Amino acid sequence: MLTPYGRGESAGYNGIAEGDVLRAMDHVQKAYNVDPDRVHLTGLSMGGGGTWHIGLRYPDRFASISPVCGVVDMDLMPWTAGWSPLDRELMGLTGYSRIAENASNSRSSSSTATRTTP
Repeated sequence: MLTPYGRGESAGYNGIAEGDVLRAMDHVQKAYNVDPDRVHLTGLSMGGGGTWHIGLRYPDRFASISPVCGVVDMDLMPWTAGWSPLDRELMGLTGYSRIAENASNSRSSSSTATRTTP
């Protein structure tokens, strides 16, 4: 099990953090006898966002991805309310909903679980 921490100026495991994760994976796969068909990616909160980002950008590297509590789209966050229409559109191009929508071009399946309390 590899548990890299995403560093950098912003959450989401893009940029420097994305490179860190991929380099760490490459190192572990060279150092150990890793079956490439059994590599799975998961993360919680910021790691859930990173799971969406990295898992859907590099689908050939993972047997599955399981994002947990990952941010869906930054434009849903309250601090983006004052953004200009152009900023909102540009952020939307890289939002996880758009990335997940594009995943329909890959072999994938999804499931959703909800819990309600009486």
